[in-house]
Amino acid sequence: MMKCALIMHDVGKLVPRYQKFLRGEARLGDYRHEVVSAAITAITFKHRPWRIHVSAAILLSHEPILMGQVGRVGERYLTLTSVERILRLAGDGELVKLEDDGVEAINSLLEREGFEERVAREYGVDECLEVLKETVVATSIAGNRLLERLRVAALIHVLTVIDSITANESREDDEGGTFVTRHARQAEVVEVMGYGGV
Repeated sequence: MMKCALIMHDVGKLVPRYQKFLRGEARLGDYRHEVVSAAITAITFKHRPWRIHVSAAILLSHEPILMGQVGRVGERYLTLTSVERILRLAGDGELVKLEDDGVEAINSLLEREGFEERVAREYGVDECLEVLKETVVATSIAGNRLLERLRVAALIHVLTVIDSITANESREDDEGGTFVTRHARQAEVVEVMGYGGV
């Protein structure tokens, strides 16, 4: 599950809009890559019993940023309307399209790591919306919510720490690191110094 989350969590950055943003050719606006990444993960791994947990962890991996954006448009929660708007920003309105080079890279990584699933080059917005509805229902309404949320929280924790450290190390202009990175390093120092009970 963790390996899948690490490979798939940024797949939403493969949409042309995000790639243009990286090149300085466009603004992101209200686009959130983790929403698209979560949908594509749920679709790609549809036969895996843990797909909902991984999809939910990816969806919530940047929760403060996502919820800040949702609040900016006057909503208190992440609604299906917000999700649909983000999905439509990812493509031409009806299809979420991914850049070919990125798809090839992700699929090579999936193969190398022993996954049989492969990412497609495009996904229907309605299909993405449906799997995200399923993800939200499974982790907030149906079944044993506490257990489901615990599984998701465990994945989010590891994903957030690894993603933050990796992003921080790849940014030359980030002197102090992110909040998560700074605190992860502090925790590491405490462990090394033998203060594990602190």
